[in-house]
Amino acid sequence: MVHAPIAVPRLPAEIDYLIIDHLSDDMAALSSCSLVCSSWLSVARSHLFRTLAIGSTATDGRFAAFEGLLKKRTHFGPLIQELILRCRPFSSFNEDEKAEQVDVAVLQSIVVMLPALRRLTLDGISLPPRNCGFAMLRRPSLVSMRIIGCRFHDENLQSALNAMCIFETIEELSIEGFWIAPCSSSLANTLPSPTTLRHIHLNQLGSSANKLLCDFLGTVAHLTSLQSVHLTWYTWSEVTECQLLLSHVAQNLKRLELEPTDDFWEREVQEDDNRWDKLGLARCTQLETLCLHTSYSYLSYRTDGHKWFFAAVATYVSHVLLHYQLAALRHLILKIPVYPRNGEVRIAHVPNSWEPLDSALSRRRSLMAVTLEIRSPCMLSKLSKETLSLSLRRALARTNQRGILQIVFVYMQYCDDYDDYENPVT
Repeated sequence: MVHAPIAVPRLPAEIDYLIIDHLSDDMAALSSCSLVCSSWLSVARSHLFRTLAIGSTATDGRFAAFEGLLKKRTHFGPLIQELILRCRPFSSFNEDEKAEQVDVAVLQSIVVMLPALRRLTLDGISLPPRNCGFAMLRRPSLVSMRIIGCRFHDENLQSALNAMCIFETIEELSIEGFWIAPCSSSLANTLPSPTTLRHIHLNQLGSSANKLLCDFLGTVAHLTSLQSVHLTWYTWSEVTECQLLLSHVAQNLKRLELEPTDDFWEREVQEDDNRWDKLGLARCTQLETLCLHTSYSYLSYRTDGHKWFFAAVATYVSHVLLHYQLAALRHLILKIPVYPRNGEVRIAHVPNSWEPLDSALSRRRSLMAVTLEIRSPCMLSKLSKETLSLSLRRALARTNQRGILQIVFVYMQYCDDYDDYENPVT
């Protein structure tokens, strides 16, 4: 007697994919799924290779080896959407720990073999002085590019220029420090095709680096396409240098985010009210969204208290609003940190110094929304949220009456000072 084969029930492929998608953060489980059957292999690989981070030193040579691997194994190159090339900090004099140099031609070759690449991070790598790589019929585009602590071996940032100009469009460019090593090699005067930028974040570069970088961006980028700028600074001198960038993009700028660091907020913010003119926002006639960070350390909170800080917030924001008309401003965002004790924010009311701020906001008829983003390193209790919200709405009564005041609570991912004093002695 011949028995007919028993049909094994199978789920639709779409259901299999949804199940595997829930394992996107579990690399071990994804590796196991890739070995089950051929239909699971492709979807498991798409998660396994979506983000790839490669760490290397001068002696490892892993970046060059990665280029060779992509040429031999062409099946996983199209799966990579985010690439991180990272080296150890090269402050050490140990030859084995120096950063591996990445030639622009090698970087360009890697990018060509990653057609799905959307995010690129260069962390601590060394870019030698080289001319542009090979000609490309169609330059790719990036959603995000981060340059963190890289070393450029030319005083005019030509190597950085060539690396950025591999791409036709970069939606978000973030530069968080760099070093310049003088080099005697002469470079060609020919410039590569400029890159279109949408958003730039300059993070604590220092006044001299800001000046050099602003001049560099004026050469490498179509700054007329820039619509959003995020500036982070320590001192007033850095603010002055940032005007160089704003002077090129002010007329087309739609969104501006200003983030003074803790040091600036606690030492220099109140030294001279007239210094706010150095921001140079008068030219931002098309600015629609203004985001103001109010950075303040937990140690200062313990010393000065919440009341003083909330008074300083009102003074800071009022200076910015009173110095500049910003007729097109539609949305104002204030990011305010709070540091609770045992989940409670012990403040009965916001100080009366918020009255000038409320008056300044209520007079701006163009404003359609005022968002207070309360940022905490731990989860606030429901009572604290309600109490703080009520206090803020009372302090901004006229703004609240217009129905444009929004209060949101955000959990901060990290806060070193707060971790050290999570349960302070009262």
